[in-house]
Amino acid sequence: MQAVVTLFGPGDLRGALNNEHVRAFLDPLIRAKGAEAALAEASPVTYLHKGAPPFLLIHGDKDEALPFAASTYLRNALRDAGDDCDLIRIPGGAHGTELWHTLPDVPDWEHDMTVWLDAKLRYEGPEPGPGIRARTAKQ
Repeated sequence: MQAVVTLFGPGDLRGALNNEHVRAFLDPLIRAKGAEAALAEASPVTYLHKGAPPFLLIHGDKDEALPFAASTYLRNALRDAGDDCDLIRIPGGAHGTELWHTLPDVPDWEHDMTVWLDAKLRYEGPEPGPGIRARTAKQ
């Protein structure tokens, strides 16, 4: 793996047993191993180590499904392990990207993500990578 980009992804599921979606998704593992062991096994922070690929986390700071703090926690844990991790905060962004373009002062996260990937993957073509469209205002 050369790089990781995650949009509003969980870094640590420990303590999330009260989340019905987590319980439903991990039910077979929870029944087999118990809740604590299952949640730890399913948590990315369990596997952090120096030498992981660079991470880019993109997360809205008004996410009602997964708090923005989940990404700041994962960023700090990756950096504490000695790994490269950047975070793009979407001010006012809820869970999901469908309304992000309507927010005032939202960063051009699609462009920023592409530029980040180009840099991490050492892409040497035209900037930014092919296929990225310029952001246009929605009417």
